[in-house]
Amino acid sequence: MYRFFALLFVLCSISGASAGQMTTTISGSVTEQGKPLSTVMVSLLDAADSAWIKTEVTSDNGLFTFMYLPQGKYILNLALMGYEPVMRVVDVTNGTASLEIELARMDNVMVEATVKAKQPFIEVGLGKLVVNVEGSSTAQSNNVLELLRRLPGVSVSQTGTISMHGKQGVLVLVNDRPTYLTGDQLAEYLRAMTATEIAQMELITQPGAKYDAAGNTGVINIKLKRNKKQGLNGNAMLMVGQGVYGNEHSSLLVSYKKNKLNVTMNLTDMRATGFADWVEDQYFTDEQTGAVLSQSHIHSTPKERFSVITARLAADYDCTDKTTIGISSRGAYHPNDMTSHVLATRYDNITGIRSYNDILNPDGFIRKDVTTNAYLSHKFGKESTLDINADYLTYGNALRQSFTNAPLDAQMQPAGAALLLRSKHPSSINVYSLKADYTYGFGNGIKLEAGAKSSVVRTDNDAQFSILQGGDWVNDTMRTNRFVYNENINALYLTLAKEFSDKWNARAGLRAEQTNAKGVQYVHDNTFTRTYLSLFPTVFIGYKADTNNQFELNYGRRIDRPAYQMLNPFIHYSFQYSYFAGNPNLLPQYTNNIELKHSYKNMLITTISLSATSDIITDVVIADNVSKIVYGINKNLAQSRLADVSLVFNKDITSWLSFNASGDVYYAHYSGVVGASNVVNEGIGYALSAFAQLDFGKGWKAELQCYYSGRQINAIMGVAGESIYSSAGVSKKVGEHINIRAAFEDPFYKYRLINHNVLPGFRSDNTMRMATQTANVSFTYSFGNGQARQHRSSMEEKGRMKVD
Repeated sequence: MYRFFALLFVLCSISGASAGQMTTTISGSVTEQGKPLSTVMVSLLDAADSAWIKTEVTSDNGLFTFMYLPQGKYILNLALMGYEPVMRVVDVTNGTASLEIELARMDNVMVEATVKAKQPFIEVGLGKLVVNVEGSSTAQSNNVLELLRRLPGVSVSQTGTISMHGKQGVLVLVNDRPTYLTGDQLAEYLRAMTATEIAQMELITQPGAKYDAAGNTGVINIKLKRNKKQGLNGNAMLMVGQGVYGNEHSSLLVSYKKNKLNVTMNLTDMRATGFADWVEDQYFTDEQTGAVLSQSHIHSTPKERFSVITARLAADYDCTDKTTIGISSRGAYHPNDMTSHVLATRYDNITGIRSYNDILNPDGFIRKDVTTNAYLSHKFGKESTLDINADYLTYGNALRQSFTNAPLDAQMQPAGAALLLRSKHPSSINVYSLKADYTYGFGNGIKLEAGAKSSVVRTDNDAQFSILQGGDWVNDTMRTNRFVYNENINALYLTLAKEFSDKWNARAGLRAEQTNAKGVQYVHDNTFTRTYLSLFPTVFIGYKADTNNQFELNYGRRIDRPAYQMLNPFIHYSFQYSYFAGNPNLLPQYTNNIELKHSYKNMLITTISLSATSDIITDVVIADNVSKIVYGINKNLAQSRLADVSLVFNKDITSWLSFNASGDVYYAHYSGVVGASNVVNEGIGYALSAFAQLDFGKGWKAELQCYYSGRQINAIMGVAGESIYSSAGVSKKVGEHINIRAAFEDPFYKYRLINHNVLPGFRSDNTMRMATQTANVSFTYSFGNGQARQHRSSMEEKGRMKVD
C-alpha cells in the first residue's frame, strides 16, 4: 500500500514541477445570433495532417474546452445538424486561445440533411472503451438490451445475464449511476429503453476509484442523449412476437421541455409466456473406485405466464446557468404464475430397484419496487463541479410455492404417502443512500476528484412453511424461519489525474469502504455481526506512441459482497430431493486485476489481463449418497487465477457495411477444499462474437449477429458446455417518423445452457432449453425532436438483490 501513496506523491511532485511545461488550453463559446448553442460537435484536429485528436460537445451554455494540449497549431471542426459547418485554424504556440464562434443556419435545409463528423465509432480511454452510438448504424436496434448485444466484447444471455469478454458480474450504470436492478428486472428495464435515447456506451473493464468497488468484472455506463429542444417529443413502440407462445411489448416515451424545465415520462408493458425444458442426470459414485452406485434422471418442464409494467417520471430544473436540481421516480409491478411438472427416475445399481417421483410444483410471485432519486448539480467554474444524490428504494416480493411429491414403484404405482408442502416467502428490502462527488481542475494541469457515500440497507425475509398431516395444514417448524439483515456501507475516495505531455498521462485513486453488517435468524436464534474496512487502489498509465498506436497499463482491486438473498438461509424447493438454501456465513470475495492494452487506430484493440480472486462465492452442489438428496448452497471455498487475451475489431468495411467482432481466449485455475478433498478445476475457454449491419439505402437496413461460447471453466467444480446464439433482422424507415422492423431470434433453435458438476462421490450433467426461438415484428413512431435528459442516482446496493 505504501507504494500506492508514493505514486500519488510522485504524481503531485511531478505535476507541480511541470507547471511550466508547454501545455495549453483551447476554449470557446458557440452561438447563433448571440444565443448559446448546445450539443454542437466540436472536433479537434492536428493542423499538420488533419488527424482527429478528440471531440467535445458544447454544454447548455454553448461552451467547450480542450485542456492539457501541447502547444502548436490545431483545426477546430464544428458541426450541428441544420447549420453551416465551420472550420477554424487555432495557433496556440505562445499561450492559450479563447474563441467566440457564430453558426448560421443552412438555407432550405432538407429534412434528410446530415452532417458527418470525424468522431470514430470506438475511442480508447484509460480503463475503458467509449462506443459512440449516436449517429451510428448500431443504434437502429429496438431497445438497449438489443444494442448491448451489438457492442464488441459484450454478450447477453437469454436469461438476461450480461458479460464482458466472457466474464459475468458486470455493473450497469445509466449516466454514471447504477440502475438498481439485476437479473430479469435489469433485462426488462433495458428493453424498455429505446436505443435512440443513447449517445454513448462506456465499456469500463477497470473502474476508477469514484465507482463503487462492487463487481469484479467491470462497468457498462450508458450515456443518454440530453433533450435540448423546446416542446413535446418522444416515441411509441409496439412489438409482437411468436415462438411456441406469443408475446407483446409496448412502450411510450414522452418528454417536454419549456425554458428551464424538463419533464420525462416513460411507460412500458410486457406480457409473455415462457417455458423451459430441463434435463439432469445425477450419478452417485464410490469415491475410491468411481463406480456408479445409483443414478437419477430428472425431467422438468416449467411454464410461466407473466407481465411487467413499469412507469418512470422525471423532472429537472435549471435554477441558474450553473445549478440544476431534479427528481425522478420509477416503479415496477411484476406478477408471475408458473407451473412445473417434474418426473424423476431413480435406479439403484446395487439392488437393481427402479423407482419414480412424480412432482407437481405450482408457484409464483408478485414483485413490486419503487426507486426515487433527488439530485443537485452545481458548476463552480469550467473545471469545478459538485454533484449530490439522495436515493430511496423499497422492494417487496410475495413468493408462494407448493408441491405434491408422489413416490411411485417400478410399475408407476403409488409406493407410499405423498408429501404435500406449501409455503409463503414475503420479503422486503429498503435502501437509503446519500452521495456527493466533487471535481476540481488545478491550473498546473492536475485534475482532482473526491467524494463520499453512505448507504443503509434493511432486508426482512419470512419463510412460512405448512405441511399436510391428517387432512390438516399445520405449521412446519423444521422449515419455518425469519431472517433480518441490516447493512451500512460508508465510503470515501480520492483521484488525481495528470496529462504530462501529448504522449503520457496517468491517473491514480484510492477508495475506502467500511462495512457494518448484522444478521438475525429469529426462529432459530442465530445472530452474526461483521465490521470490516477495505481499501481499493487503482492506477492507470497511458502512452500514445503516435496517431495510430496507444498503450495502457492499469491495476485495480474490487470486491463482491454476497447478494442479500444469498445470505437468507431459507430453503427453496425444486422437488423433495432437490432444493437450494442460502448461507448467512458468506464473506465477500476480493479480486486484483491488471491489464495491458494496445489500440491500433481505434480499430483493433488487444488486451492482456491477469486476475486473482480470493474467497470465491460459488454454487456448491452437496449430495447425500444415503438419502439421495441433492441441494445447492453458496460457499466461500475457492481461489482462482485467470489469464485472458481479448481482441476487439471494428470497422466500416464500405459505406453500406459495418462490422465488429471480438474474441477471448483464457486460462482459468480454481482450487479449494470441498468436503475433505482438495479440488482443482482448470482449463482453457474461449468465446467469439460478430455483428454485421448492411445499409441498402432508401431506409432499408439488415443485420446479422452470431455468438459462440466454447467450453467454459466457471467454478471450482463446474464446467459450462458450448453454446451458440444467432439472430437476423431487417428494418425499413418510412418517412421521418415511422420505423418497421422484423427480427428472428435463434432461428435454428441452437441455444442451450449446459453445465457439468463434478465433486467427490457425485457428478451431474444438465441441459436447459428455453423459449429463445421467436419471430418479432415491431412498429415505432417518433414525434418531436431529440430525447429527454435522464436523471442520475447513486446506489450500488440493488445490484446485489439477486432475487430471481
